[in-house]
Amino acid sequence: MKHLRPKDIQKLSVFEQIEAASEVDRKGVGRIVRTLDDPALGVFPGLPRIVMNEQGQFRSNGHKPIDKTSKVAEHYRIRKFYNSGRVVVVEYGEERKDSHKGFDDLPHDPRLAPNHLVAWQLYGFSVSHNDPKTATPAAVRKALAGAPCVFSLSTGESLQIDHKYGREDQRQHPQPAELGVEHFQRVTRERNMFKKGQCQKCRNTNRRFDARQLGFCAGWTAGGASFNGAKEGCRGCYLFDPVAFSREISSGFKPKKS
Repeated sequence: MKHLRPKDIQKLSVFEQIEAASEVDRKGVGRIVRTLDDPALGVFPGLPRIVMNEQGQFRSNGHKPIDKTSKVAEHYRIRKFYNSGRVVVVEYGEERKDSHKGFDDLPHDPRLAPNHLVAWQLYGFSVSHNDPKTATPAAVRKALAGAPCVFSLSTGESLQIDHKYGREDQRQHPQPAELGVEHFQRVTRERNMFKKGQCQKCRNTNRRFDARQLGFCAGWTAGGASFNGAKEGCRGCYLFDPVAFSREISSGFKPKKS
């Protein structure tokens, strides 16, 4: 357990408390944290956990759970252990059943119902921590204020500003002095998480997202299925700029006369 002074712990966000309590190593792998009897619950009051009242009833402590929409899921892969023995993996904005069996299985806790989350573990980064992180310029935020999501046309203050380039590990991202409105787009959190997951898969496999999965007649408007590593490698991908992609893919379309 990391030793922090109480006044320092009070300054930590729930995400930072989760990270500290997990004692993650440089690969992003942490220890299994129990949600009921773990010593960290007394040190980090913001941890997602189960608490028991005087009547012996169990309830959540009111903090946002670790799930595919949480800030933790943007940074780490997560394993969630349920009292029934089910283990769920959260990564790339999705949840799926964990196929791994064996030493990580936890014993059944007779005090809890089968569907209770009994523990969680951070076990690797979901995004590369070596990526060049570039803050969105104030001028870009001002220019995109009020713009709808480029994927769904949703509007609202909760939209996020997304860097179009998802392959920052290839050092193709423009330098800070070169950044302009054309390098960003407004998206909903859910669409941004989906895009991050697909871009991560592209990094891992060099296989680009195929827009034909969405019903388009072509997968890319420039390049092919394989990422070529060039600075323009993201261009032509639907996720890079869905507005430009849709415009180009339909440029030859001629509506039938009624």
